[in-house]
Amino acid sequence: MKIYVDLVLFLNFFFDFLLLLATSLILRRYVKIKKIFLGALIGSLSIFLLFVSINSFTLFLIKILISILMTLTCFGYKTIKYTLKNISYLYLLSIVLGGALYFINSSFSYKNYGFIFFNNGFSINIIIIILFAPVIIFLYVKKVREEKE
Repeated sequence: MKIYVDLVLFLNFFFDFLLLLATSLILRRYVKIKKIFLGALIGSLSIFLLFVSINSFTLFLIKILISILMTLTCFGYKTIKYTLKNISYLYLLSIVLGGALYFINSSFSYKNYGFIFFNNGFSINIIIIILFAPVIIFLYVKKVREEKE
């Protein structure tokens, strides 16, 4: 299996950018696109950690530190409550987006007959995922804003 690092880096950057943008929209943190871009770039560089031989727990801690660095780069630091709210919404959005994309991928790539699931060889194309991700985030942001008002 071939892994194209540039494609993986782009996808990670795209999703990090989307998550930071949605976090800023939900929390009404009007930051410049340059800051969101820089935060997403920092987050996308975490992909290179997958090629380093470290244990899972250390990788987990480094990814948490990177997400904190992403939010600090994008939104800055005002208070601990402000920063924790930014981080928690970033994680909440990533769970929603990841779960929705996993659902879409598994819905298209698995068939079932009763309780028996099997892969029919068709896995959803990455371009479709890129198209669905902004729609999912848009709908989620819209719903959260409606709940807040």
